[in-house]
Amino acid sequence: MKKTILIGYYFYSAVAYGGHQSWSKASSNLQQFTTQSEVLESSFLEQEENIKYKGYGLKSSIAYSSPIRLSAYHLYRDTSKSLSNSIRGSELGVDAKLPLYGSALNVVVGLGLNGCRLIKQTPDESLVYFGQGYSGSLGFERFVRDRVSVTLSIKDQVESLRSTEREASLSTLGLAFAISLWLNK
Repeated sequence: MKKTILIGYYFYSAVAYGGHQSWSKASSNLQQFTTQSEVLESSFLEQEENIKYKGYGLKSSIAYSSPIRLSAYHLYRDTSKSLSNSIRGSELGVDAKLPLYGSALNVVVGLGLNGCRLIKQTPDESLVYFGQGYSGSLGFERFVRDRVSVTLSIKDQVESLRSTEREASLSTLGLAFAISLWLNK
């Protein structure tokens, strides 16, 4: 009985090991739909005042995978310092990611550009900011099925913001978990 369980474990490990590698290589020239959850920590710098915000983001993207993955995305973020002090809004962007294929997981390095509309809400005022920025990311991707992968990634993002009254900057660090569906052309 013990030998059978042990042999089954090694057989499953070998199939799972080979599965990621073959599924990963077959993902070239496919379209990709990704849904992602992010944990965010932002530093909002305005008029020499630096305020820390924490919260989450929900991201959806569509990509085309060739040697480089090109994608367009929408991100909704909801961060706050307290119940009465928050930054919420949407971001549209594009990014390019370079996957480095491995036998057990892939390392994915990315760069992106974005535009955003954010609302900063405090007890004293409500300001709408428009801005643009850039980001960099590093992810670890694992195929769990032939058309499904999961990714854990970190990102660093910098944005310049402007309202009708003020200018500000927003620096964000994020940790994300994503599920990707790979679709046929």
